[in-house]
Amino acid sequence: MTEFLIELYLSPATPDAVEHLTSCARAAAEEQSAKGVSVRYVRSISIPEEQTCFVFYDAPSRETASETARLAKFTAACIAASETTEATA
Repeated sequence: MTEFLIELYLSPATPDAVEHLTSCARAAAEEQSAKGVSVRYVRSISIPEEQTCFVFYDAPSRETASETARLAKFTAACIAASETTEATA
């Protein structure tokens, strides 16, 4: 599976709003999984000063990530495959 980043604008980006967004992201992934669609919520990152939040899903395709974001009732600014590089010692 590929990790997909969903970029969202969140105004105001309060801790409660971010918690609600994260809950919706998880619930949408669980709903997809219950239907037999292979998708997993990975994490969310909030940047309050920019009123931006990033949600990450593992999914087989961009379309699956997009459908999961739609189920979460997100209006995504961007959906793209992402890569994570870990720092090495």
